[in-house]
Amino acid sequence: MNNIIISNSCVGFNIIKRKKILPYNNPFIGSLIPNDDDYLKLVNNFYNYVNAPIKLGNAKIDSLFTIQNKNIYCLHPDIKTPYPIIYLGDIEIHFMHENNEVDCLNKFNYRIERMREIIKNEKLLFKL
Repeated sequence: MNNIIISNSCVGFNIIKRKKILPYNNPFIGSLIPNDDDYLKLVNNFYNYVNAPIKLGNAKIDSLFTIQNKNIYCLHPDIKTPYPIIYLGDIEIHFMHENNEVDCLNKFNYRIERMREIIKNEKLLFKL
């Protein structure tokens, strides 16, 4: 059985690291889905979103995250801004631990392809 942890924050990466789940079958590692509505859309329509178009983009300036944060980026002393933002369909994903857009997009594409192969052959169990 393959483990794929879909988290809306770095918590997913910490679980993967502690449980030593390798290889990374998850394109969301080290990312933040800053808008809860986007995260819920992703898990409720998972198969559609993992096959949605992928592109680099800019943060939404009118999102609840941006309004509450008073910034389009996650502000933390350990996080260097600007960082890459990828859209999976209409879902905004921040890659706070990456600093190169091209490398980030390549990693995301590679990992999502690996995840697509897994989920086409296995039934997924979602735990929220």
